[in-house]
Amino acid sequence: MTIINIHQDDDGAALLCPRCGECYLHQGTTTLYERPEDAVVTLEIEIASAAVVTRLCPSSKTRNPSSRRHGLAIQFECETCGPVGELTIAQHKGATLLAWR
Repeated sequence: MTIINIHQDDDGAALLCPRCGECYLHQGTTTLYERPEDAVVTLEIEIASAAVVTRLCPSSKTRNPSSRRHGLAIQFECETCGPVGELTIAQHKGATLLAWR
């Protein structure tokens, strides 16, 4: 499991790069996974630049970070070390889970 690091100051909290620890991250493609509990299909809504793509996928074939409910994935690129993957947010048993993938 990758630890989610942040830097806290008077302006708020800044997400830090999971590779180099710098705070110069840029958001890229964002994908929302809409899935009622244990549904067999998941609605994926992908937002990239000015384009929005929606698709209905079998839940077993989706990249939803939640195995049972809703999820969110945001791609990030670091100014220092390049693409670093996605920050994911998943709902699981009443908890909100954050992870890098």
